[in-house]
Amino acid sequence: MSLIDMYRRTIIHFNGHGSDQDEIVFQDNQVNAKLFSKEAIAQTMMSTSDEIKLVFFNTVHQFPYNVN
Repeated sequence: MSLIDMYRRTIIHFNGHGSDQDEIVFQDNQVNAKLFSKEAIAQTMMSTSDEIKLVFFNTVHQFPYNVN
């Protein structure tokens, strides 16, 4: 979040992978998928910065992930 604060971003655009349950997919260091709701990510970003006004998610669901 420090980069968001440092550059005082007001709009965040996430472009990446999503799940069939409308979650955002991140990978850990062992390439295991970690699923997070868009609402949880947006709330976390907005609660740590007074500058953010919009969080936009653009995701694609292509194949099953190794979720641990």
